Amino acid sequence: MSKFNRIKELTHLLNKYCDAYYNGEGIISDAEYDSLYQELYNLEQETEFRLTSSPTTNIGYKVHDELPKFKHNIPMLSLEKITTTQEIYEFVKWNGAIMSLKEDGLSIRLIYDAISGNLKVAATRGTGDEGSNLTENLCAFTNIPMHINTNGKEFIIDGEAICTFENLERLNKSLEIPYRHPRAVASGSISLLDQNEAKNRKLNFIAWKFTKGSASNSYGERLNELSKLGFDVVPWCKVNKEHIDESIKVLQETAKKLSHPYDGIVISLDDIAYGESLGATSKFPYHSKAYKFAQDAEETIIRKFEFGMGKTGQLTPIACFDSIILDGTEVSRASCHNISYCKNLKLGLGAKVKVIKSMQIIPQIIECVEEGENFKWPDKCPICGSPTAIQKDNDSEILICTNPKCSGQLLGKLTHFVSKKAMNINGLSENTLKLLVDAEFIGNTQSFCDIYHLKNQKSKLILLNGMGQKSVENLLQSIEQSRTVKLENFLVALCIPNIGTSAAKTISKACNGDLNKLIMMWANNFDFTTLDDFGEVTAKSFTDYFDEYINEIEALACEMKFVAPEVKTENNVDLCGKSFCVTGSLNVYKNRDELVKDIESHNGKVVGSVSKKTDYLLTNDADSGSTKARKAAELNIPIINEVEFRHMISID
Repeated sequence: MSKFNRIKELTHLLNKYCDAYYNGEGIISDAEYDSLYQELYNLEQETEFRLTSSPTTNIGYKVHDELPKFKHNIPMLSLEKITTTQEIYEFVKWNGAIMSLKEDGLSIRLIYDAISGNLKVAATRGTGDEGSNLTENLCAFTNIPMHINTNGKEFIIDGEAICTFENLERLNKSLEIPYRHPRAVASGSISLLDQNEAKNRKLNFIAWKFTKGSASNSYGERLNELSKLGFDVVPWCKVNKEHIDESIKVLQETAKKLSHPYDGIVISLDDIAYGESLGATSKFPYHSKAYKFAQDAEETIIRKFEFGMGKTGQLTPIACFDSIILDGTEVSRASCHNISYCKNLKLGLGAKVKVIKSMQIIPQIIECVEEGENFKWPDKCPICGSPTAIQKDNDSEILICTNPKCSGQLLGKLTHFVSKKAMNINGLSENTLKLLVDAEFIGNTQSFCDIYHLKNQKSKLILLNGMGQKSVENLLQSIEQSRTVKLENFLVALCIPNIGTSAAKTISKACNGDLNKLIMMWANNFDFTTLDDFGEVTAKSFTDYFDEYINEIEALACEMKFVAPEVKTENNVDLCGKSFCVTGSLNVYKNRDELVKDIESHNGKVVGSVSKKTDYLLTNDADSGSTKARKAAELNIPIINEVEFRHMISID
């Protein structure tokens, strides 16, 4: 094959892969894509031949979802997940409840006009508060009533847009790149702007909640009402506390007969008024729970290990294995975290392993079924060729590159610098940063200032492959916005060893967010061990960094406008002086950041470990036997869960 024909072939392939990736159906791994992309780029440079559709000159891909946004007056919340039938029993207790299939598609809301009874809006759930208005794309559905008798009331019906397995098989026969899971069909089809193509998708709408318009106080009766109105309703049954497992099996068999994709069971209290009186968090209501089925695990063979590098120079093993399908997507790589992880699981070349998708997102090796070769780590850095070394990090062994100027470490530091918890610069992805480093727009290991001088290189940036005038303008605008920053974010961005978000906030609080005051404290040999949860190691790490890099810190600070942190007390509850150590998974709060923000907004503080100075250990699993839980028990430190904390600050 000639080089020109290979360029044409690669351009065609990469555009197909890119189209699939940005529309919910990844086909190949990132590493495979990057390899093909590099081959195309090299051929284009060598031959000076490039197609107008080449992905090397077009950043990203055209966004298909250009539908208008829709604000939900009644939020569409998600559900708290439980994993055992005993939890179902405990949730229901003496209350009547129903059990329904958790359809695996895209959550949709239908709104019918009170006067005419005509369907006036169809929208996706989106964030819960705002979704996409897909009213113009209703041709993608086969079974949504366009008019119902609303009896003078506005009707709101929530349900799931699904593609049946039977329909998936039909659809894939007409597609060059087949879908691997019905969910991807549902999410991709509603945003199609070509209505002829949307019409061919033949999605089904399965109603699972009569949200507004019914006079009944029974969840089950409302589902029956929806059936009488002509809707296809989710398979459901009343909860029989003595036969929960049997009921689940019946619902699963029903789903198979209907060819419906599903990933669990929803349990809802039948008394709607009582259920709503229980309230809700910002994420989910207390009247329903989602019982998730056990994660599917697939066996595969490890063929090689690659190594990625972070901001500290740590080399992270990445297992590359024969491709498998998990949760509807192709998976061929998984992070192995550190040397201890590989040793404990007895991972090595040729090992047969079980892989799951943790939280249905992140591939994770959970078991070695058959051992292969002993795991061998490189004695030289695969990025710069410098010697590697094994270090202890808490109870784990990690592999590091001993070269402080390794380009991989620089890229890790830059990626951390621009991240949301640090300077929060949108548009500077790892790939873009690598492009700028390779083109020498960003220089040495302490080159953060170079980012703020990119505006002087605008005309040259536009000429870079993958860049363009609009993307460069957006990037420069994001960089300018990041100049206004809190001291705590600035300190996190510097990549100071042992100084994370919590420590940075403690330092910022000690100097009222004033960098000049902090520099004076350092210059006058302030004893940082007097700060809360600052031991000798943390304090020395901080002062050593300032000793070595004070000139670079001051130069970077000249690019910034520092804003004082806002400290306020909500609900008249003051946690001043109270420290909380948080561990384990969360159920009430969306994420750890949201919980930390709540603690700090009441003048409390969050610490990373349990000590005599800790006031509370906040965990939902006090009986887990974790190190922190054991230490808290030994020191007689109160252990509370999320609900108890929210009572403490008078939220619930």
